[in-house]
Amino acid sequence: MTHYSPSSFTSEAIAPDRFLTSLASNLEIRSLIALEKKVNARWILGQRHFEDVLAIVMGVDKEFKARKIEKQRQKKLAADAKQAREQLEKELLCQERREAAQEASILVEEQKKQQDILKAAE
Repeated sequence: MTHYSPSSFTSEAIAPDRFLTSLASNLEIRSLIALEKKVNARWILGQRHFEDVLAIVMGVDKEFKARKIEKQRQKKLAADAKQAREQLEKELLCQERREAAQEASILVEEQKKQQDILKAAE
């Protein structure tokens, strides 16, 4: 659209907002005829600029979708990492409990041996 710089044409005259808004919010529109039908008006400079505008809108939409997918991927990775961390913490706690139980069992056995020694010495 640099064809109009400098020019008396405003951006609204070159690419009217109602056409841009309709195109951006109706991504199934792929032709000037479909756009004009949707807006119920004729875009005077549409023949010249529709394909460029469509390419820009599609590029923005593609980038938006890519960012959305990346955000979802990051969210899933964070959830997976949290779940893995919680599972590891649970396993470590179980291991600590087993070790504590083994130590307690060893202490009980040692106490029994000491009591047996004391009884035998009496």
